[in-house]
This record gives sequence, structure tokens and C-alpha cells, in this order.
Amino acid sequence: GLTGLAMLTAGDAGALTGAASFVVLATVLALTARRLKTGPTDEELETVHLLPSIHVSLEPVHVRPGYILVAVRHPHSLGHLAAALQQVGDRDVVVMTARLLGLDVPDDGTAVSPTPTPEERFLFSQVTALAEQFGQMVHLSVVPAHNAFDAVIAAVVRERSSEVHVGE
Repeated sequence: GLTGLAMLTAGDAGALTGAASFVVLATVLALTARRLKTGPTDEELETVHLLPSIHVSLEPVHVRPGYILVAVRHPHSLGHLAAALQQVGDRDVVVMTARLLGLDVPDDGTAVSPTPTPEERFLFSQVTALAEQFGQMVHLSVVPAHNAFDAVIAAVVRERSSEVHVGE
């Protein structure tokens, strides 16, 4: 710092040009940042509407026989889904998750809500992001069951899957 100050006081042309450029650039960036900081007001934020997500259903998925079923449960463990999407060809891909009764939702004998839980929405957002990376379309399904194995078997039997991919 002292060397730079000495060069400026001595009148070195390169040091003066560099310092002037620095001051101009810092001023431009500060003004730009101040202009960008003014974000939307609270009233503007209240008028923002999110588009509805892809339809997630508890009902059977209508796909062509011979489809690939991919069971997912953890949003950060989707390697098996990536492998399935790489080899899908022209077959349909159904991505299902198990809604464990008594664990994910209460098992109090009431009807299971067809609305996805927040965890299922986050999981399926990760799934659709991965499917978009591979340029593939996937069908999303939630299967209520008491354990994940029963859910996968129910999905296979109900829809006649030809191939099943599971992770952990």
C-alpha cells in the first residue's frame, strides 16, 4: 500500500491511470448495486402467483405396458433415476414414491389425502429437474402403503411394469 501511495505522490502516469480507473469502476458498480437493491415491494410480492405443479396422483397411472418404474424416496439419492432415464428409449417412465402410513401421514383410518405432502413436492421437484436434464418425460405417482416394499410391489402389479429401478 505504501509503495502504491508513493507512486501516486510521485506522479507516476501508470499509477494515476490505474487509481482513476479503480475509482470510476467502483463508482459504477456501487450505483448499479444501489439500483438493483430496490426489489419488489410487499404489495408486489403478494400478487405473485405460482403455476401449479405437475399432476401427482394417488390413482393408477395410465401408461403403455412395459414401462419403467423408478421408486424414489430421498431427494438427494437419485442416481438410479438418472441411470433409468439414460436407458429409457421410447418407453414410459413412472416415478413413484411410497407414502408410508403411520410415518409420513397419520394412520388413523381416515382417507389418504390426494394432495402431495411438502416432502413429496420437494422430492418430485428434484425428479422433474433431473428428467428435464435428460430431456425425458416422467409420470409421477404416490402409493400409500405401510412399507416401501409393499408400495413398489403394488405399483408393479397394478400397472404391469417390465422393469423396476430402486435406489438405496
